[in-house]
Amino acid sequence: MDIEKRIASLDLSRKVRLLTGSALFALWPEPAIGLTPLKLSDGPTGVRGAELRGGVIACVLPNATLLAQHWDTALAGEVGEVLADEAAAQQVHVVLGPTINLHRTPLGGRLFEAYSEDPLLTGELAAAYVRGLQDKGIAATPKHYVANESETERHTASSVLDAKTLREVYLLPFEIVVEDSSPWAIMAAYNKVNGIPATEHTELVEGVLKGEWGFDGLVMSDWFATSSTAESANGGLDLVMPGPGGPWEDKLVAAVEAGEVDESTIDDHLRRLLLLASRTGALGGERSWPQGLPAPDSTIRREQLRRFAAGGMTVLTNSGVLPLNASRVALIGRHAIDTVAQGGGSAGLRPPHVVSIADGLTTLLGDSVSVVDGVEVRLRHTAPGAGVLKDIRATTFDASGEVLASRELEIAELAAYGGWAQGAASIEVSGEVVLSEPARMLVGVRGFGDWTLEVGGEQHATRLAWADGVIEEALLKPPAWTTEVLVSPGGRITARVREAAALV
Repeated sequence: MDIEKRIASLDLSRKVRLLTGSALFALWPEPAIGLTPLKLSDGPTGVRGAELRGGVIACVLPNATLLAQHWDTALAGEVGEVLADEAAAQQVHVVLGPTINLHRTPLGGRLFEAYSEDPLLTGELAAAYVRGLQDKGIAATPKHYVANESETERHTASSVLDAKTLREVYLLPFEIVVEDSSPWAIMAAYNKVNGIPATEHTELVEGVLKGEWGFDGLVMSDWFATSSTAESANGGLDLVMPGPGGPWEDKLVAAVEAGEVDESTIDDHLRRLLLLASRTGALGGERSWPQGLPAPDSTIRREQLRRFAAGGMTVLTNSGVLPLNASRVALIGRHAIDTVAQGGGSAGLRPPHVVSIADGLTTLLGDSVSVVDGVEVRLRHTAPGAGVLKDIRATTFDASGEVLASRELEIAELAAYGGWAQGAASIEVSGEVVLSEPARMLVGVRGFGDWTLEVGGEQHATRLAWADGVIEEALLKPPAWTTEVLVSPGGRITARVREAAALV
């Protein structure tokens, strides 16, 4: 059955259902037309998978800015191939990258996810990255279309641009990547462009991207970015993410029935979605996934990641200090001990290991290194690292207190929204502290809801509110609470949360 026959076999409500995600990183199946579920994953610098927190172990690649400093399209293609293997190992069909917005200000919060301030370099590297992914049957999703260069007020800001600047600077990377690598999907941005939301910008999506450039792929929204029904459907947006819920579904069916949106427009959106499914092996039969792919911590991946990182580094000046051969080296500061190896947002995932600056230098130089701690560098505490807790278990409950599911965890962190715990009325996470003698420790919880923390027979209660009303912000930057307690060897820490739990 070809795509047109598949579309014709569905009624309006079933067509529209397919145009909103089924979960945080998944699309609906439709067995009647041979459509199996599609799985998506964030992936500018690593394939995180379906879980925002506590998911599978995956490679953390050097950030895009460092990779761009190679000035090497062959290397960018190799990066795409690595990500394709990482995606295939998790049975992910669509990688949400590369990020091809531009460096316009040092204050840009996601500069590390993007290549460069130069649109030509950005476009050429992105095209190679896309080819590396799609040559292995994994869809790429260049983002964020378009002029999404500011994290500040990114949901509400309007990028005001004259036509020449828009064409020659901001659109150029997307034009290059569409022309040179034909990506199978593109992500529309949060921001407005000249006052019009990117998710409903008819001129830029239908006119330039799909019309002038001949883009035949799917245009999806950034997560929770779509705020209209008929306007976005008529403006060229093909898929609303995530789901279920959002401004389409029943509202879009009603808009078609009211004559605000033509059913032929719905058919075009579905045509593009089914083409994406066909290209990624999710239409007309189950995809065969490769076996025996290199593990994230394998020798081959270590060699690649070291080469990807080292080749993009340049020493601009050297007064003779390098290479280090001093009899004593002082390494000072919290970043040396608690080294930040990855960014947040779309780039955050669970790596196989992190080598701190202190560990790396000490391994190289031995006892000649003196490590001195510094001031706190994090505004928000991270989850306990490996070896702090053991025998960690998470249990979910329904509204009556009955157990829904229970799992052993490797780390004391999970995502309720979009993960296996979604839909639970309450969640409990418990772990045994690894200690040889009693110690005072800082313990706490992260995520919104009503919390109870039990340590050493004492209970602490707190409520963490979802203050700003933006669910995407609540998922990426949940509120937290901590307290200092006395913990004994073998003691357990148990955290329970109910009502609107998002992250533990």
